[in-house]
Amino acid sequence: MKNRTLFIVSSLEVGGVEMYLLRFLTLFNNKLNSVVLCRKGKRGTLADDYEELGVNIEVKHIDYMSFNDHFWFYSYLKRNNFDAICDFSGDFSGLILLIGRIIGIKKRITFYRESEHQFKKSILKSIYAKISNYLVKNNSTAILSNSKVSLNNFHPKWNLDDNKYKVIGNGIPYIETSNKDRNLNRQELNIPKDSIIIGHLGRYVAAKNHGYILSVVDPIVQKYPNVYFLLYGKGVKGAVNEISRNSLHKNHILAPGVCTNLTSFFSTIDLFVFPSINEGQPNALLEAMISKTPVIANSIESVKEVIPDEASIALFDGSLNNFQTKIEAFLNIKKSRNFYDLSLVSNKVRKNHLPEKKFEEFFAELTI
Repeated sequence: MKNRTLFIVSSLEVGGVEMYLLRFLTLFNNKLNSVVLCRKGKRGTLADDYEELGVNIEVKHIDYMSFNDHFWFYSYLKRNNFDAICDFSGDFSGLILLIGRIIGIKKRITFYRESEHQFKKSILKSIYAKISNYLVKNNSTAILSNSKVSLNNFHPKWNLDDNKYKVIGNGIPYIETSNKDRNLNRQELNIPKDSIIIGHLGRYVAAKNHGYILSVVDPIVQKYPNVYFLLYGKGVKGAVNEISRNSLHKNHILAPGVCTNLTSFFSTIDLFVFPSINEGQPNALLEAMISKTPVIANSIESVKEVIPDEASIALFDGSLNNFQTKIEAFLNIKKSRNFYDLSLVSNKVRKNHLPEKKFEEFFAELTI
């Protein structure tokens, strides 16, 4: 009999958690009876992809501090007889796991996907997070993360309990680029064929550090007039229009919206930049390296966890000046795709993030 499993996410908009879960269920939903609960009260653009896999979707706004919302959740669990619940809210899974324990659900898992809290700090939120962290530790049967840095930050003594804590890296499928897609996409974007395109993927939030990218546009394009910047992500278009209104080269910045085709994106760009100031395990960076796209990334701990030694030239020291210097170094290499050994790095990253292997580890945690 298939395990009846409840996955809890904010919504099914395009994002790291949502893509991870979609990839996992693409391989393993036939072995589970899965329900995805969107706790922000909205479905999202990936909902149809989930339903095509046979996944049931429940939409209900559950406020972190609402007694009524959590009483609804208690009643919902009582009615549905789940074998396992997995909440991707990290520290904020505490009350959910406590209710699951009261109901008697055998597998109660929280999965951390960020290395730091992303909310704007306040005394009340900090107190709530601390209490919820305590509830997570005492009501979960497993605490998972996709990076060591995440567990180090949220559960500093995690390595003393190997039975409860586990790092499970992301499973990333191979992304094969195409010259045909490259030329077609440049035509569609109205970018000259011989241009160099610097790309980024990520929703517009402070942690993604879009400001660094937008800050280097004018000095880079002044020196290299054939360079364009292609930025995909939720909320990016509006932010780019606002921040870059006084840019001398704003016509060299394209922000089409949310990326729905990774093969197309990585076929189009020449360099992927990743200036994030904090991350869990950086999905987009892994995808770029696997697709054999050259990368330049901030040397934060979660990036250093996944980037092979052979690509260490791609790391910048966190300063804006060094970020620009690294981009210019790339642009100054005549054969820019020899920035480092792209095939070697791709093979190493692929081996470390094989979907079948990584998702099998996650599946084992869900089964009774």
